[in-house]
Amino acid sequence: MGLENTQVISGIRIDPGDSNLLYVAALGHPHGHSEDRGVFRSKDGGKTWQRILYRDEQAGAIDLALDPHDSKVLFASLWDVYRRPWMLSSGGLGGGLFKSTDGGDTWTDITRSPAKLLAFLLHDFNFFFLHFLVRRLRPTNRFSLRTGRFLACQAH
Repeated sequence: MGLENTQVISGIRIDPGDSNLLYVAALGHPHGHSEDRGVFRSKDGGKTWQRILYRDEQAGAIDLALDPHDSKVLFASLWDVYRRPWMLSSGGLGGGLFKSTDGGDTWTDITRSPAKLLAFLLHDFNFFFLHFLVRRLRPTNRFSLRTGRFLACQAH
């Protein structure tokens, strides 16, 4: 089926209008750096895969959401993480929130852009995400958005 080297797949999304169009959020190897991380897309039901979002060998995709009103609009969350027997390295500059409006062909990093992040939050009142944390990075006093799992759903 492909994606054998991704090891940890944290989310699979199927386009509701085309069951051959699949998206996978791959966290990658949990115990070390790996290039088999990011968001992957298949247009042929999983026979072949193309990596469409990748930041670096430490940041993997933790989740992926399709807009329920327009499946070409995607949101992805990358998480900079790996585990050692004695520690967990979590967070860092590799993580972030990303948006695509063309089915994953191009992506915009909305992590550190208040206007774009606000547009994401106001995108649709029925479409929202949960669980993100702003973390202060010392000693640089810069801020980054550490992302975790997020959820897209219809409000009742």
